[in-house]
Amino acid sequence: MKRTPIAIIILSVLTVVNAVKGQHFTEVAEATGIAASKHCNGVAVADYDMDGDEDIFFVAAKSFDKDDPSTWSRLYKNEGDHFVDVTIEAGFASQYINNGPLSGMGQKQGASWADYDNDGDPDLLLTHFRQVQLFDNNGDGTFTEVTESSGLVSCYTCHYSSGLWWDYDLDGDLDLYLSVWHNPTTDLHRYNVMYENRADGTFRDITDQLKIGDNGATWASVALDVNDDTLPDLYVVNDFGENRLYINAGPDLPFSEESEARGVNDKGDGMGVTIGDYNNNGHFDIFITNIDFIHPNALLTDNGDGYFDENSKKMKVGKAGWAWGTRFLDCDHDTDEDLYVGNGHFNYEASNVLFVNDASEGGTGFKDQSLTSNADGRFRAKGVEVFDFDNDGDLDIAVANWLNPPYLYRNEVDQAASDAKNWIKISLEGTVSNKNAFGSKVSLSVGDETFHRYHHGANFLGQSIKPVHFGLGANKKIDKIEITWPTGITETFFNVNANQTITIEENEKVVLSLTDAVAVELKRPYPNPFGNELTWDITIPERGDVVLKIMDKLGKVVYESIRYYDRGGIHQLRSDGLDTLSNGLFYYTITYNNTSVKGKLLHHGIR
Repeated sequence: MKRTPIAIIILSVLTVVNAVKGQHFTEVAEATGIAASKHCNGVAVADYDMDGDEDIFFVAAKSFDKDDPSTWSRLYKNEGDHFVDVTIEAGFASQYINNGPLSGMGQKQGASWADYDNDGDPDLLLTHFRQVQLFDNNGDGTFTEVTESSGLVSCYTCHYSSGLWWDYDLDGDLDLYLSVWHNPTTDLHRYNVMYENRADGTFRDITDQLKIGDNGATWASVALDVNDDTLPDLYVVNDFGENRLYINAGPDLPFSEESEARGVNDKGDGMGVTIGDYNNNGHFDIFITNIDFIHPNALLTDNGDGYFDENSKKMKVGKAGWAWGTRFLDCDHDTDEDLYVGNGHFNYEASNVLFVNDASEGGTGFKDQSLTSNADGRFRAKGVEVFDFDNDGDLDIAVANWLNPPYLYRNEVDQAASDAKNWIKISLEGTVSNKNAFGSKVSLSVGDETFHRYHHGANFLGQSIKPVHFGLGANKKIDKIEITWPTGITETFFNVNANQTITIEENEKVVLSLTDAVAVELKRPYPNPFGNELTWDITIPERGDVVLKIMDKLGKVVYESIRYYDRGGIHQLRSDGLDTLSNGLFYYTITYNNTSVKGKLLHHGIR
């Protein structure tokens, strides 16, 4: 009788146990009703009908033919455990037809959601070969195309890839940067194009004024504040050459190109890009997908000073095939951010890749868990998005595939079987900032650890509006949540329960439906800019002290008051005698019962 060494048996058992314990997904595209989409490029999500869950839009690559189902870009309404195709009733029955020479990369490319008119509902930008289209959300489940009236001008020879919504001048509305992958002529819009939002439903071209009309073959771009001066900078991801970083100098002023100086001029075949804080140091890093057998993926790690080191080999994320869309996500709720990468091309079939970050377990890099995760599809992926489609607290993965129907990987984090799988989702609503709060930073503290997310939505061939997600491990209570809004205003909330979705509105209501948190509401100060006096309307749940501090730009306290209110309710917090302050920028902090809010003030009194 043949004997099997006991060591081999033990090793086999351990291997099976480890595979079972690893992160796992179930592919549910057909079961959830989205398999009608085929031959797709971009994918993006938003709650277009404002019913509390994210809906999904897939961009079909082919030129539209109403009799060919594979040419239909489709909007799917989320019904909780499945989706319903609402493309026609939503107003997308007539789609883009390319009547000129065709592009081998597809005629329709990307979808970017944003509330460009700040009316409270998500609008949609579509990018194509030769044309862009802007659709305004009517608020009743339908859309109206407003491209012509908005002032967006298309270029006949431009292969538009991605649209980036961002508030470059921090005036409270979203501007638009259009990426052009290819344009062989010197026709209008040879390069990428920058539009300023005029806040009246129209846009104006300010590309030359800002000097950010990059001439690379751009697939995607993202905005982030690299040098920590509040102003969002622009990072452009280029195929066939180096990526570029443009530093924002302020409204209407030319940007400066600082790619090489800051260590971010990766020279691969840049496709996708995602931003995260994989090492939990409070500084946001950039991951770029490339063709790894030509040039590896790039993991650009912020050193803490706005200068970057390339660490893809060190962190074991350089190899992911012919890579396209990508996202940071905490798929296993262990507090650190993992990476998902879509893979493949026309004649190149390879598996999508899941890199699991082992930092929270004391490791020093990422581990490839693609095979054991069951998220390793081989359908030649393009766009990728992560979102919680079934509202169970964990992040699922949507993949737009080039030839086949999409993948929808349902996350199987077993929260019921473990106390170490807690989470929170935070929806942000701007009031002073843009309505989507794109450009906000969220920090969350539990014990002596702090975790960070950057809220922007941008991706390869897409931009989404969705809550900010944190995995919390074994932590069932959050000590502190700090929101830094795009304007620089910071608000802080304490003692928040895990395993819920919350909404925070900028500088209007300090706490909205935060379970077990102190119910405090604070309205914006008025007037601001101010002269001799300021007033805040504040609502407190019960009697107590309200402490106000005003600081100059160096942090020196120039005004302080403590007001005791003998009952809960609505009060006016007034400060006068402020005319002695010098003109310029000041900061304030208001504290009640360990709940604080911070903001900016501008003094314009005449001395």
